[in-house]
Amino acid sequence: MASGTINVYQLEANATCAPYRLIYPGNALNRLTDVKVTLLRDFGQREYDEVLREADIFVLQRMAMVPDLADLIGDLNRKGILAVYDIDDDLLHLDPASRQASLNPPHYAMQIESCIRACQCLQCATSELAAALSAIHPEIAVLENQLESVPPFVDKNPARPATIIGYAAGTDHGHDWSLIRDAYNGAIASLVQRGIAIETWIIGDPAIFEYVQSSRKRLLPLLPRDQYMKFLGAIDISIMPLKDSVFNRSKSDIKYLESAAMGTPVVASDLVYGRTLRHEETGLIFRSPEEFASGLTRLVTDRPFAQRIAREAHRYVAENRLIDQHAARWASTYKIWHARREELLHRTGAKTSSF
Repeated sequence: MASGTINVYQLEANATCAPYRLIYPGNALNRLTDVKVTLLRDFGQREYDEVLREADIFVLQRMAMVPDLADLIGDLNRKGILAVYDIDDDLLHLDPASRQASLNPPHYAMQIESCIRACQCLQCATSELAAALSAIHPEIAVLENQLESVPPFVDKNPARPATIIGYAAGTDHGHDWSLIRDAYNGAIASLVQRGIAIETWIIGDPAIFEYVQSSRKRLLPLLPRDQYMKFLGAIDISIMPLKDSVFNRSKSDIKYLESAAMGTPVVASDLVYGRTLRHEETGLIFRSPEEFASGLTRLVTDRPFAQRIAREAHRYVAENRLIDQHAARWASTYKIWHARREELLHRTGAKTSSF
């Protein structure tokens, strides 16, 4: 293993994913290890020169290959600097019906694959994503998404006039919502008939909002992270549907971690979240619309149960899913890669000068 400080530079390309993939790990590495991390949000000539002069490893986040990027990777490699590709979604297998797929340029998947292949190493968020990408890259490390901190647990207010159910739908989960749409409307109608007031808060998607068959609902815009976390703390129950697709199978459990950190119980698809949740202990898992409706109804009507699983979920995150608890693994990965840099550069056919 290499001795001395390893200088890792990160280039941010996606602000939504950057906290988990770049910022939180970088902060933890700087605090706790001898790996020094520098985050770049802009990349002009000054940054270019600094990276070529100072970096041992350069992390590119979710980038599609373009000529300038190919030139940069070539310059890095000639200096003996490893290019590491960071990815936390299966960008090669976007759902064709998704908004993201419709916005991407032609041949987007090919450009992503080209950039992955040009890099010496690949870091990703889940074992499932690593398996999906193993056919195109032999050097993959699974470095899971973690939180930076967890606030103290706070009990939900039992005296509020309505139970608030929240869905952080964003702009690209309409195909997931269709799994539970009818079950959701049926469950809240049944609860209202029993005299239980329900309010629904939706982030981001007006179409999902319109499908909610209730006058007690609220549509919120996409929120900056601090406001998003306040949203999760303000609601009583968080719902997380995911349809079975190649793209969704590789997703991380970060939305669950965020809700759990804010003391909010969840009812979530078995897909992805079943890897983390302990059913009826740290959340509720569903595999069908009927199980979703039953789980949601239980969380609404059995407050002591909802409180207990929320507390256990909060404890799970605090004890297992904070980035400081995983900084050593990130540091070890970078040090091992750096120690093997000649082998890794040779494997990708990089042309290097002496280093």
